[in-house]
Amino acid sequence: KSEIYGCEFLLRLFVRLPVLLAEEMMEEEYRPILAKVNDLVRFLHKNQSTLFVQHFRKPPDEERAEYERGVKRKPSAQGGEPRRKKA
Repeated sequence: KSEIYGCEFLLRLFVRLPVLLAEEMMEEEYRPILAKVNDLVRFLHKNQSTLFVQHFRKPPDEERAEYERGVKRKPSAQGGEPRRKKA
């Protein structure tokens, strides 16, 4: 089990994966990938009692504040800090 990102987050990816693959690949390319993902989802379902957590831990305020500071410092998705207009 992961203490930060568990199988729940993996399942969220699996929900979006078919659309993401369809946007980037031809059907004959992504169909085998989805077949393997389907096998993995069956495995997760079969072993859900050991792989999924029943309760999430609540991080202490200090840990949450540290995370939020780190998120605010991350560069934008377009490759770096946003540019400021020249005066």
